[in-house]
Amino acid sequence: IGGVIEPGVLQRAIREVVGEAEPLRAAFFQCDGRVYQKAVDYPEVELVYYDLTSSRDPLREAYWLAGSIQGTPMSLGGPLFSFALLQTRIDEFYLFACCHHIVIDRIGLILVYQRIADVYSALASREAIPPAFFGSLTDLIDSESNYKASTDYLDDQVYWMASARPNVSPPPAGLPDTMMRSA
Repeated sequence: IGGVIEPGVLQRAIREVVGEAEPLRAAFFQCDGRVYQKAVDYPEVELVYYDLTSSRDPLREAYWLAGSIQGTPMSLGGPLFSFALLQTRIDEFYLFACCHHIVIDRIGLILVYQRIADVYSALASREAIPPAFFGSLTDLIDSESNYKASTDYLDDQVYWMASARPNVSPPPAGLPDTMMRSA
């Protein structure tokens, strides 16, 4: 997104995208010794704004703030994400998203950033928001469950056990299933 950012519009875009990206809103909990996950609604996603324009070294301060945010522990009960807008000059902004790796990886985060930019641009220009493309958490869990029940999973497990740790044999058959389940 080029030019001056309107923080209120960006916050609306982030709230829209977080609402669409159900796997990003996953929370984890235990019941009877088993781990479960469920999507939690966060309608009031906060975008923390930092005006660093009067700092002697705004870029260094932005990096320090990002590191500080990243070092803040997150409860697995959620939310497992936070957003900050760092303004370093009148026309220079950095959007920082900190997400726990259990809910999203770097490629997924790139998709979230792109979607935020698309939604922001639509809102700022008063155009229709393009259709969402994220799948549901249930779809993700079902896909993972189907994979773990397939022969592909067993083949992959044998391959990676032999490739990644050649001196370790595959786990014995009949170990308890520790797969995540939808609540």
